[in-house]
Amino acid sequence: MQGKSKSCGCKQKELFIKKITKHGMANTPTYKSWHAMIQRCQGKGGHTSYVTKKITVCNEWLSFDKFFANMGIRPNNKTLDRIDNTQGYSLENCRWATHSQQSNNTSVTVYVTVNEEKLPLTVACKKYNMGVSCIRHRLEKGMSEQEAFTIPLKRQSHQHG
Repeated sequence: MQGKSKSCGCKQKELFIKKITKHGMANTPTYKSWHAMIQRCQGKGGHTSYVTKKITVCNEWLSFDKFFANMGIRPNNKTLDRIDNTQGYSLENCRWATHSQQSNNTSVTVYVTVNEEKLPLTVACKKYNMGVSCIRHRLEKGMSEQEAFTIPLKRQSHQHG
């Protein structure tokens, strides 16, 4: 052999990326979360609503190194989440969250207050061992959130003829 090889070029691309990437984290979950955040806020990948709602990334986090210094390595089974979905991405408004935390933190999440604790409806239902449809029915009938969760269910008595 003369030292020549035929290649698809992926090794060359990999070496180039490594050369221009200072942090060496380009293929890590942490970097992918940062990159996805940037893409969303630029309206790429179908995320035009982020641009419409003016969801932005703080200037400091436009640099991966600064983002990484603030957030650290992304823990397993967690992704980047904005605590207040009406605000942009910044240290004060972001956390690494589980899928469950994220699904309870959307613009359509319904919150209830029971015993002075504000919780997503689904979380409160689990905590108080109540069905979502039962709570919705009680609220539609005019019960307060407190009553809906704390008044015991009546047992249905079935009479056989």
